Amino acid sequence: AENQYNRVFAGSRQPGSSFKPIVYLTALQQPGFTPVTRFKSEPTTFTYDNGRKEYTPGNFGGKYANDYIDLRQAIAESDNIYAVSTIMQIGTDKVIETARNLGIKSELKPLPSLALGTFPVSPFEMAYAYGVISNLGIRSEPIAILKIVDAKGNVIYEARPKQTQVVNPAYTYVLTNL
Repeated sequence: AENQYNRVFAGSRQPGSSFKPIVYLTALQQPGFTPVTRFKSEPTTFTYDNGRKEYTPGNFGGKYANDYIDLRQAIAESDNIYAVSTIMQIGTDKVIETARNLGIKSELKPLPSLALGTFPVSPFEMAYAYGVISNLGIRSEPIAILKIVDAKGNVIYEARPKQTQVVNPAYTYVLTNL
């Protein structure tokens, strides 16, 4: 009543670590990347743009394993170094492509910080993307009205949401398990 601003559709914010599953889903689809792929969790400076730029992320609280960790441990600890190492290995363009397939339409720039959810997206877009992951890779177009029934119980209208398989269910299963 006090504010009509729709935070679900009009608002956007940095998703932060909630974007990491999109990075990891992309990685799992790449040859050679598996749940046991390991990166060293330690303070790291990454170079990009053909060596012209550097990016030095940190883990929350400055906590590092100072050892090699696998994907399961990286997810459990929300390890930023692992996430950026992953996106540097697989490529930001592939992560952006996966995000688009999952329903994210906001502007995403091909930078290493994308792995840490630095580009604003709406809560709706994130829910849409997570819905695909939890639905074994099937993207279902969101609908507001499922069914309209008259007073006698006759169906006047029933929505038939468009569903598209956008990710192989094996990859979403593995990610969800991790």
